[in-house]
Amino acid sequence: SNALVQDAKSHIKDSFADVNVRIYQRHGKLLPSIEHFKEENRAIVMGRRGEDHKNSRINIGSQIETVARASDIPILICSETFKEPSSYMIAFDGSKTSIKAAWMVSKSPLLKGLKGHIVMVGNHNDAAKQSMSAAAAKLEDAGFAVEAHHLSASDAVDGLLTFQVDNDIDIMVVGAYGHSKWQQLFLGSTTTEIIASTLSPVILVR
Repeated sequence: SNALVQDAKSHIKDSFADVNVRIYQRHGKLLPSIEHFKEENRAIVMGRRGEDHKNSRINIGSQIETVARASDIPILICSETFKEPSSYMIAFDGSKTSIKAAWMVSKSPLLKGLKGHIVMVGNHNDAAKQSMSAAAAKLEDAGFAVEAHHLSASDAVDGLLTFQVDNDIDIMVVGAYGHSKWQQLFLGSTTTEIIASTLSPVILVR
């Protein structure tokens, strides 16, 4: 495992000479290791594909939900070789997590300059529609180029993924696990389905 970490450090240094890389390696659970750096972390990067799920349909790794539910900072989920993005979309449903996702984007320079979309799928009430308009206005006021879309589709995940493919979206921004684990048993998880169904990077915001 030490060799893998050293290889990762070498890869980063070879690609970005001015980046300072520190290695922190410990045995045990992942979450305590992440929380060790809680005060200085701006983002967490995780791979989607876990060894314990490599033959299953939902192929996202067992650690992602655990970390996402405990994290107050964005998590970038990658499954393929990362490429520089030119566009992003925010999956919006009027929930607190989707509003926070839009707020996070507006406060960060990370996606500024890229073509942005806020996408809501399904028959939502007027309050949700107004929240989406307000989120788009907030992003525009912060200097982002963003378009709002309210789409009709029978399934929210299918609608979001279809929009992503049709518009060649590079990154998806998703509110992470808005329901409790108990609710998820009965309702399913939009977050998990999106991560498992796209090869593009996904930014999770809790």
